[in-house]
Amino acid sequence: MSRCEYACSYSSPSTPLQLLHSKHSATANRVFISPIVQVNLPIRYFFAQLQNSQGRNLSEPAAGLRLHVEKERSDEHCRFHTTLVDRGGGSYIARIRLFNSCERLRIALLAEGKERLCEVDMRNVDGSRMLQEECICPSTSLPRLDEWMESARCEEEPQLDSDLSRFPGIDFASVLNDAMQLFGQPQHSRSYSTCHYAIKDNQIYRSCYGEYVGFASFADDVLLSLTRKMRLPDTQFIMNLGDYPLSNEARGIKLPIISWCGSTETMDIVVPTYSLTNTLLRGELFHPLHDPFAAAPTPWKKKSERAVFRGRDSNQLRLDVARLSLERPHLLDAGITRYFFFDKEKHPETKPTIPMSDFFKHRFIISIDGTVAAYRLPYLLAGDSVVMKSASKHYEHFYSRLTPYDHYVPFDGDNVVQTLSNMKQFAIDHLQPLNIFCYYARFFHAYSNRLVAGEISIEGMEEISQKGRRDCECGSPSDRGKMKSEL
Repeated sequence: MSRCEYACSYSSPSTPLQLLHSKHSATANRVFISPIVQVNLPIRYFFAQLQNSQGRNLSEPAAGLRLHVEKERSDEHCRFHTTLVDRGGGSYIARIRLFNSCERLRIALLAEGKERLCEVDMRNVDGSRMLQEECICPSTSLPRLDEWMESARCEEEPQLDSDLSRFPGIDFASVLNDAMQLFGQPQHSRSYSTCHYAIKDNQIYRSCYGEYVGFASFADDVLLSLTRKMRLPDTQFIMNLGDYPLSNEARGIKLPIISWCGSTETMDIVVPTYSLTNTLLRGELFHPLHDPFAAAPTPWKKKSERAVFRGRDSNQLRLDVARLSLERPHLLDAGITRYFFFDKEKHPETKPTIPMSDFFKHRFIISIDGTVAAYRLPYLLAGDSVVMKSASKHYEHFYSRLTPYDHYVPFDGDNVVQTLSNMKQFAIDHLQPLNIFCYYARFFHAYSNRLVAGEISIEGMEEISQKGRRDCECGSPSDRGKMKSEL
């Protein structure tokens, strides 16, 4: 994160934080602040790290810290709501949700006594109005996909590059034909759930196959949100709605299938899970990645020294850990919450579920795969407890960036090693709303470039329509001025 003392201003992603003024004293605290997101997202946010004059992170909450938001024009009708979340250790996140379009806002982080620690200029890079998530604008007023990625400063994604490297050229007509034979036949309706998606002129169309296709709504929501923010290229792809990855060359299936989970034995192209995207798109001011504690974080000295685990019986290792908890209750608080796969009469009794925030009242949290990767791992990494992760062949889109003993403690049932990790910083760097949108944007950019040219037919497909608001002020100030002059 960038460094400043007491007050700073951020003008655009291409320029550093500018120091407005600083106060040097023996007791002065410093603020390290990350740039605010300056593209349209469901929730805009920035992180701030407070330190004392010795350069150490504050160990106690700063008294009276709050946000102050000013409109650029006092007469502008700009509605918004803000929250400031204490993440512990002097780390804070400011979250701003817009309820209508706004021109520009200035956000100040105030200390007790109304002293301004830092100021952030909140506006869109391209000069357009900031839009609320539900706003629907004509596609002609939206930035192209590559323009949006440049504005958002999207970084490279090693997992995506690795996944796509197996498919240098994609003849989608052939892919669709093979997918229909493998997954779209009536005899496969209970075994597979897939959708053929097509995007044409920034409109979304799909045809789904299988008996259980309710999860298509999660994919729909991501695509609808993306097409409200940028112009996607004309493209089409196969989306796997199930947990298990499908593209398995050992079984004679080598297709560029889009999935929420991958494995070392499969070739699916992995994108962020429905769990991550759903919490993001809801636009809630208390996001589990930003506010994992649901209240003030529990100081390390007050956390339970017992490692904690809860989950259903979808993995033998989960049962083993639950049984070990009975034998070593002073070390483990682990339990199965529901039986489905195994005979509950032959295994430990169920334990009640606990709120996610209560996991962080323990120093150590155990993450064990279910049928596939454990989708709660991102939320565990965002907390302040050490995550102990089981060895696994499954992975999500961000696993390739994780380093054992740095971001988590690996174990396989035979060893348990205690170590500190910088997993909270990993969550800040790679699991934020902007990272999720960037990952999808990079996917569409790279995937579409691999498609062999061919006509996209939407005949017989269902159109997925936007359900937001159309009474929005769209386009850049120059565009609106031009439209008014033409009227």
